[in-house]
Amino acid sequence: MNKNQLEKLFDEYERFNMETNRSISGTGLGLSISKRLVNLMNGEILVESEAGKGSVFTVRIPQKKCSSLVCGKEIAESLKDFSFRSMTLFKSEQIIHEYMPNSKVLVVDDVESNLYVVKGLLYPYGLHIDTAKNGLEAVEKVKNDSTYDIILMDHMMPKMDGIKATQIIREMGFSRPIIALTANALIGQAEKFLSNGFDGFIAKPIDSRELDLLLTRLIRDKEPSAALQSIEIEKTARKEQMDNMSAREKYFLLDAENAVSELRKLNTKLHELNDEEKESYIVVVHGIKSALANIDEKKLSDAALSLENAGSAGNFSAIADETSALIDALQVLIDKFKTAETDDPMEISDEDAAYLQQKLDDIKRACENFNIKTAKTALADLAQKSWTLKINNMLDGISVDLLRGDFKKIVSALGDCPGGYS
Repeated sequence: MNKNQLEKLFDEYERFNMETNRSISGTGLGLSISKRLVNLMNGEILVESEAGKGSVFTVRIPQKKCSSLVCGKEIAESLKDFSFRSMTLFKSEQIIHEYMPNSKVLVVDDVESNLYVVKGLLYPYGLHIDTAKNGLEAVEKVKNDSTYDIILMDHMMPKMDGIKATQIIREMGFSRPIIALTANALIGQAEKFLSNGFDGFIAKPIDSRELDLLLTRLIRDKEPSAALQSIEIEKTARKEQMDNMSAREKYFLLDAENAVSELRKLNTKLHELNDEEKESYIVVVHGIKSALANIDEKKLSDAALSLENAGSAGNFSAIADETSALIDALQVLIDKFKTAETDDPMEISDEDAAYLQQKLDDIKRACENFNIKTAKTALADLAQKSWTLKINNMLDGISVDLLRGDFKKIVSALGDCPGGYS
């Protein structure tokens, strides 16, 4: 930066090189706000810059010494990547999870691992949870059942995005809260969503405290007192069959394989995508960005974000140069997870094998009769026992297909492989 730019660097609403940076979102408030925050903490921001070479920002904030203990490499690294949590603070922020068994929520998202994460966050509230994979499905769900107390709607999706879906749902007369889920929480987004029929938005990855406040305000606090008194809170623990990270990786595997497939279809013509292909590309990298964040692959998630921005800006050169690297990285993760699945020494007894076969037969018959409740009950029964990774993956696949309402696929899969599941 030159001397004139340095003098205006911390001014409000000041942006440089507007022609070059026209594709980058922002209002010129970031550095001004940062300087104010640092000043409030009795600190200072120093800038050294030379035009055409680069800039160095130094922030100094006085810190009180609370003990003689050394910070250490582990804590220092966690502070650098913003993953540090004070246990004292964490304990004071424990969420009560008010029980809401009389309420119903529709979650709309095209990424399987996002659906898994949101359902996991909603699980402790006892809500009736329904899901949809895109805006078109969401519109159909509301058309057939308008009793949802709240809709959590992803912003960017294929076939129909969240804004268009919300507009149609509002035109149908749905007046209850619709909250946008967005991985692009930028300045000005609130106004954008509020003006298009939403009641607010939550940034992804979702902060469980923010979600808790929202559910309490929009659902729990609006329950009649008589209804609240009649709710018997059942706090019996619901056991999870798999540990959270393992389950997240399994759902991520589905998203990653789908993303790699779609990106490879476009890979030969990335230098000049038409409008429809560009939109498809942006949606794919946007989705996998969230999926990668869900499994803490921050660098790859950032790379996907960079490609999403390149797609939005029409920067085909960057897309062509960097997409192959993302595909290769995703394939490495896919191979890694699949290799882990094969390393499974566990065996199941003849009794458990017979039980498994019986429940799978129940699921097959239920799906032939489009009886999702019976199928889910059988899956829940199976979740009470321990199975091999191969069987768990099969059950995960059935669960995902049930979410999609793909009964024919389940019937076909179970019909093709009778017995021998262990």
